[in-house]
Amino acid sequence: MTLRGQFLFWNGPLFAHENLSDLAKAFWFGIPFDLVAITWTLVPVVLWGWFIRGLTWIPFFLFQIPLWAISVIDIEMWNFWGRRMTFSSLEILKEGQGKATGIAADYGIWIFLSILVGILFGWFAVRIFKKEAKPPFKWNSKRIILEQIIILILLILGTRGGFQKKPLNLVNADHFKKAQMNQLTLNTNFTLLKSFKKTSLTREKHFAEKSEALKRVNGRLASQAYLPNLNFGQKQNIVILILESFSWEYTGLNLQSKKSYTPFLDTLMKKSLTFPRAFASGRRSIEGIAAILSGIPALMEEPFITSEFSTNEFVGVGHVLTRNGYDTSFYHGGGNGTMHFDAFTAKAGIQNYFGSHEYPNPEDNDGVWGIYDRPYLKYFSSELSKKKEPFFSTLFTLSSHQPYKIPKYEVFENFETPHPILKAVAYTDSSLEDFFKLAERQSWYQNTLFVLVGDHTGPQVMTDFEDQVSAYRIPLVFFHPQISNWPAEIDRNQLAQQIDIPASLYDFLRLKDSETVALSRSVFRPGQKNFTAFIPGTYLHTDGKTVLIERAQKKTFIDFENFNQIRPENPELEISLKAVKQVFSEGLWDNALYF
Repeated sequence: MTLRGQFLFWNGPLFAHENLSDLAKAFWFGIPFDLVAITWTLVPVVLWGWFIRGLTWIPFFLFQIPLWAISVIDIEMWNFWGRRMTFSSLEILKEGQGKATGIAADYGIWIFLSILVGILFGWFAVRIFKKEAKPPFKWNSKRIILEQIIILILLILGTRGGFQKKPLNLVNADHFKKAQMNQLTLNTNFTLLKSFKKTSLTREKHFAEKSEALKRVNGRLASQAYLPNLNFGQKQNIVILILESFSWEYTGLNLQSKKSYTPFLDTLMKKSLTFPRAFASGRRSIEGIAAILSGIPALMEEPFITSEFSTNEFVGVGHVLTRNGYDTSFYHGGGNGTMHFDAFTAKAGIQNYFGSHEYPNPEDNDGVWGIYDRPYLKYFSSELSKKKEPFFSTLFTLSSHQPYKIPKYEVFENFETPHPILKAVAYTDSSLEDFFKLAERQSWYQNTLFVLVGDHTGPQVMTDFEDQVSAYRIPLVFFHPQISNWPAEIDRNQLAQQIDIPASLYDFLRLKDSETVALSRSVFRPGQKNFTAFIPGTYLHTDGKTVLIERAQKKTFIDFENFNQIRPENPELEISLKAVKQVFSEGLWDNALYF
C-alpha cells in the first residue's frame, strides 16, 4: 500500500485527471494483490521458523529488502516500458553491461532511495526479530500443531489471493478501462512473481525501421474493401458463434473424407461466405478468444491472456462497437471465470459476461464443463431477443470439449464414430440447427451478420494428414440472411484467420478509423496474405504455396498442398517471417500493437 502511494505520488501527472473515487478503488482493488505478494515473501520466513527458529530476520532481510528496492526502482522504470516490471523485464539489466555509469547518473536518486530503504528496513528487521537462536519446534504439542496448520491454511489462501476458483493472475487486475489505472492496482512484487520462470517473448529486430517491417505483413494493403451493395437502413447486429474444437476436417470442407459430421453447418456454408483455407491462431481456447475478439495472434509460448503483456492496452471488438452504440455481451456455458474469459472479455470492451452461474436451469449442466450446447443455444436465442438493437454478442460452445459429454437421451450418443469428439461435434451441429430455427423467427434475425468459427482444431481423426499446417485449419463462415450472393471479387481461397475477424467486422459495418493489428487484414480486402503459427521452438509460416518451418537455425521449405514434397528455398518467405516476428514482438514490448 505504501509503495502504491509512492507510485501514485511520483507519477502524479499521469493520474491528474482521474477522480478520487477511481483512485480509491484502485487502492482497494489492489489489496488482494498486495496480500499475495506479502504472503509469498513470508513463506520462507515460516519455513525457517519451523526448522531453524531464531535469527528470523535473515530470511526476512534476504527476501523483503531486494523486492522493496526493485519496487522503488520500478516507480521510475514504469515510464520506460509502460507497465509494471515482470521477471523477463529484468533482461534489461543485460543492456546495462558496460553502461553502469550512465545508468547510475540517470537513476541516481532511485538507487540512493533503494539503498536507504534497504538500510532502514534491515535495521527494523533486526530490531523486531529476536536474534538469539531457539531450538526447532517440538511437534508433539497439539497447540503448536494446530497453530501451524492454521498458519499453513492462511498461507495457502494468501498465495492464491483468496477463495476464488483460480489463483489471482495479472488479468484479474483489469478493473478499469485505462491501462494506467490497472497498473496502479497491481504491485511490482506480484507481477515479478507471476512472470517468474515464464518464457519471455524475445524482442526481434530485423529491420532498422519499423515501417520496413510493416510493409511485409498482412495489414500493409489499404485497398478498397469489396462489400455487399445493400442498404440495410439500420445498423446490423453481429453474432459470433465460437465452436469448441471444430476442425476443418470434421466438416464438408474436407474433401478427403467420405463423411461429414456437420450436415447443418455444411448446408449453411453453401449460402454463406466461406473460407476453405481458414486458420486458428493457436491450439488453445484461451488463444482463440484473444485472436477472435482482439486480433491478437498466438505467437509466443504463453497465451496473451495470462502473459505479462495482458496488462497492455489493446483494442477489442467490444471497445469499437460499444462506442458505436452497440449492446455487447459474451456467453459461455462454462463455469464463471473459466480460462479468465470473464476478465479478458471485460478488458476487450464487452459490457456483459454470462457464464453458467447466470443460466436458469442448473439441471442442464454436464457435470464437467458446464451447460450442454442444445439448451444453452436455445437460451442464447431467447437472450438475444431481449436485447436492444444494435447488439454484438458472442457465444462459445463447450460440448465438443473433452470428455465430449452429451445428454444420454440424445441420438448421437449411439453413433459409431472413429473418435468420441465426432459424436459431440454432430450434437453441437444439430444444436446449431435448432438455434437458427429459433432465431429466424425473431425480428432481429434479418438484420444480423453471423460469424461461425472454430476456436481451435480437435484431435486429427478423419484423415491421415501429415502436415502441421492442417493442425490449425478450422471453418470460418460469414452468414447474413439478406445476402445470398457475396461479391465475386472476395477471394474465397485466401488464407483467412481468426485475427482477421475484427477488421472484417469493421469493414462490413463500414466503421472507419477502427484500430486493428497490423498482422491481420479484413477478408473483404484483396491481396496476398501469409499465415504464421508458433509451436514452442518452431514457427510455421506460409503464403499458401510454400510452408517455411523454422526451428532454431534450421529452415525447411515444404509444399503447402503436398507436405511431403520439399520445395526450393524462398527468401521472400524468410523475410516476411522476420517482419511478423518484429511487428509482433515490438508491438507487445512497446505496448503499440494496433494501428
